[in-house]
Amino acid sequence: MAYNIARGRGSRSFSGRGELHRVFSHSSRQDVLDNLRQVAAVIREADAGVVALNEVDVHNTSSFDLDFVEVLRSELSGAYPYAAHDTKWLFCLPFYQHHTGNAILSKYPLEEAKNIDLGEGGLFNTLWALTRHLQPRSDSHRRPSPWSPRIWSRRTTHSESSAARPHTERGSPAG
Repeated sequence: MAYNIARGRGSRSFSGRGELHRVFSHSSRQDVLDNLRQVAAVIREADAGVVALNEVDVHNTSSFDLDFVEVLRSELSGAYPYAAHDTKWLFCLPFYQHHTGNAILSKYPLEEAKNIDLGEGGLFNTLWALTRHLQPRSDSHRRPSPWSPRIWSRRTTHSESSAARPHTERGSPAG
């Protein structure tokens, strides 16, 4: 199972004042813990052998210095005794710490866990990926953009008389 836990923000929509602030911080430690309990409930229900987590905070100032991996393991009551975590994005100032990365929770022993660096990602590559995901249509033409998935829908007729004959573009048997 793979799960982007979005730094413990929960599934609230961005629809009011102060929403951008919530992207970077939480309103209370209790909010973060409540959101992590919801994440744990989803993981528990899925009962996956291995869980890959994205956007996992470990001792962030904005997440009230919580270790998300340990909170989740505790909430899951030992169901995932093995875990690995690595920080991908590290930002530290004397008054602010930001450690976010990926984690694996497993019911099975992890022989070797290692982070494989795929090169310089950087902030702008991340923004490019977000732009591509947030804008699936061209605003100027209201048509699917070149990077949108193409969905082909074709009605087919499943009857003995038409099964052996080719179908026209409309899905009916060619006559």
